[in-house]
Amino acid sequence: ARPCSMGVSFLAELNNDCSLTITAKGGRYRRREAEHTESGKTKTTLWWLRSNVKITTTFKAQSILEKNGIIPSDVPPVTVNCDGLDIRIELFSRPAPSNKEGNSPLRLITICMVNRTGMKAVDSLDENCLFQSRFVVKAVDRNGAGIVHPYPVPELSSSNEEEQSLRLLYRKSLTFATGHGCAADWDSTEGATRSSAVKAVPFPVFETASITPQIFREDGSELLVSMISLAGLDKNNDGMSSLEEVVQRYGLWIDKKEEEARGLAEEYQNATRLHLFQCRRCHARMLDGLTYLKTDKAAAEAFQLANHAILLQQIRSFRESRTPEWNEDERRIVFKNKFINPDPLKPESGRGTWRPFQIAFILMTVRSCAEDSSSDPFIKECDNRNTVELIWFPTGGGKTEAYLGLTAFALFMRRMKNKEDIGTHVLMRYTLRLLTAQQFQRAAGLICAMEYLRRKNEKLLGSHEYSIGIWLG
Repeated sequence: ARPCSMGVSFLAELNNDCSLTITAKGGRYRRREAEHTESGKTKTTLWWLRSNVKITTTFKAQSILEKNGIIPSDVPPVTVNCDGLDIRIELFSRPAPSNKEGNSPLRLITICMVNRTGMKAVDSLDENCLFQSRFVVKAVDRNGAGIVHPYPVPELSSSNEEEQSLRLLYRKSLTFATGHGCAADWDSTEGATRSSAVKAVPFPVFETASITPQIFREDGSELLVSMISLAGLDKNNDGMSSLEEVVQRYGLWIDKKEEEARGLAEEYQNATRLHLFQCRRCHARMLDGLTYLKTDKAAAEAFQLANHAILLQQIRSFRESRTPEWNEDERRIVFKNKFINPDPLKPESGRGTWRPFQIAFILMTVRSCAEDSSSDPFIKECDNRNTVELIWFPTGGGKTEAYLGLTAFALFMRRMKNKEDIGTHVLMRYTLRLLTAQQFQRAAGLICAMEYLRRKNEKLLGSHEYSIGIWLG
């Protein structure tokens, strides 16, 4: 059976000066046969012609408050192009869940658009349907202020951490309606406690605000960490001060969130405590990673080499490819363009720096990927081998660069511990073929850069080559 109704439910505060105006729209299609000549023969083609349908009706607050159940509209609906169709706007009203006595102006309202057209013949079914259906409920008082309250949510009856976390994170993004056989939408901004209109639409649409990896200081300058300094290529700066600033600013941000948490409602406190504990855990691991790099000579050297390798990979990966051609005289392939070795001390704009979240992830994980455990009791307690290191950011934010940096550190560190160790250390897998090829190219660029550095540091890293393989299955 085809769906014949769509609706939305919402909570409204109805005073005597309020009204609900519903405007429904859609399209209907009528068959028309058109004759045309083709190859000297007359043929008939069936066309479907679309025309707009519109229905408008109004319900006054007093009528809705007087009784429960189905409420008739106060004025006859105004219809456009509804000849032969029986499209009705129906309103069902009952007291709000928090209003058991029914003496409050808060009412839980469901509004439906229903196609009650009788099917006279099977072949006329499509002509009796309404397509691209949608409607808007305008709900305002006489001053134009919205009267729709946030939709009632059930109390959390369990200690489900995920549900508590979602309630906390989206506490400012309120739900004002729920759809029945369709999606619900509404007019409101984040943090608003009232809405002036709710909508029934075929598909939900939401524009997610862009997330930026950029962090700016109070003076407006961007917080970035130089790979050149961390790679040991800047004689005047080893880059450690920039790492300390990233960790320090993250700690200050946590302090602000703890202050903000004191003003939250009791229902959010359990999730708040868990979130802040996890933040403090990450901060402690970042501090531990920083200490590890400062106190462990091998880790410091591996970290320096990893930054150098990532820097080389960056400045080479996004350059134009040289054009190969066959030289008949020399009987070999030669490159048309001359090779220009880019200067790592002068990278192009946007290259040669870590974003704060990237270097924070690496600081968190340098010790755990190289050592069994930390000497810090807090880290020992909460960082065990049951923990999965996960970095997430929207596409284009720099996740790949972060885990390639950690990969380089882990591979260099492993070879420093045992120059004869040539086992597999990292596995990469992607589900999209094009993405697999792109990431393989970037990983291959990193391995080439690491091999270049290994050859310059054979006493430290051994004589076995770094390599990358691909498995097809």
